[in-house]
Amino acid sequence: MKYRTGAQIRAAREAKDLKQSEVAKLVGVASSTFANWEQGTNRPNADQLAVLCRVLDVSADSLLELGTPVVSKADEELVAAYHAAPLDVQRAVALLLGRYKKGATDEAK
Repeated sequence: MKYRTGAQIRAAREAKDLKQSEVAKLVGVASSTFANWEQGTNRPNADQLAVLCRVLDVSADSLLELGTPVVSKADEELVAAYHAAPLDVQRAVALLLGRYKKGATDEAK
């Protein structure tokens, strides 16, 4: 059986511009073990998955394809900063994104 998780792991690793051997070392597994994960031959156990997610800065949902949208820590920080900004700044951002219409209530943006 070939696991689809491998393609997700490979994509996340490549997005971070890391080599298989680098990630394997950071996760604490042999390079051959990590290569098998990417090939879909085997999958990481829960503990290894947790470390892998921290190393690659991704959610387990994204690697396991559970259907949850992937949101990076940087994106989460941007959203938090937006919500913490004064209302006029939020309106300006919404206007720039084409999501704010004059006369609309703030909830309808």
